[in-house]
Amino acid sequence: METAKTVKWSTLAFTQFQKIYYFLLGENQRYAEKVRLEVLEKINQVALYLGHFSIEKYKTDNDGSYRYFELRHIRISYKVTATEVWIVRVRHTKMKPENF
Repeated sequence: METAKTVKWSTLAFTQFQKIYYFLLGENQRYAEKVRLEVLEKINQVALYLGHFSIEKYKTDNDGSYRYFELRHIRISYKVTATEVWIVRVRHTKMKPENF
């Protein structure tokens, strides 16, 4: 098993995640909390099993360090460094993807 890396969030990704959570919270509190916990749990898995997730195709000039996963229509993009996993973008999959 690989050694877990430290997970950090960019300000943008954290804000995007909060917006999705608060939107869901307004619709259904139980569901919002369930989604929040599932996403955070999956992010912890990313820190442990880095190679199990796909290379981010929307990142221009990606050297393979940018990866992503999708969960409940939420796409989490992250960058793997030598010691950390940076959550860099969070978006709903119905939003138009943009290169970054």
